[in-house]
Amino acid sequence: MAITGVMMWANVSTGNLLARWWVDVATAIHFYEAILATLAIVVWHFYQVFLDPDVYPMNWAWWDGKMPVEHYRHEHGLDTDAIAEADAKAKAEQPKK
Repeated sequence: MAITGVMMWANVSTGNLLARWWVDVATAIHFYEAILATLAIVVWHFYQVFLDPDVYPMNWAWWDGKMPVEHYRHEHGLDTDAIAEADAKAKAEQPKK
C-alpha cells in the first residue's frame, strides 16, 4: 500500500523514472488492496460485534459504549489491573479527613 500510494502521490516523478503503465498498475493494486483491507475490517468488526460466541447475540458496546465489568475484565485483563492499581494509588494519596 505504501509503495503504490507513494507512486500515485508522486506520479510525475514516478512517470519520469518509469513507464506510464507502472503508475496504472500501482493504481490498480492500490485500489484492490484498499477494497480488501476495508472488507477485512468490516468482516472482523462484524464478527466481533455480532458473531463472537462470547458476546452472542450481540455486543452492545457498539451502541452505547458500555460493557459489563466481567466482560471487560475477560477481554482487557491487563487494562483492568492497571485501572485497579491507579484507583488504589489515588485513594492512598487522598488526604484523610
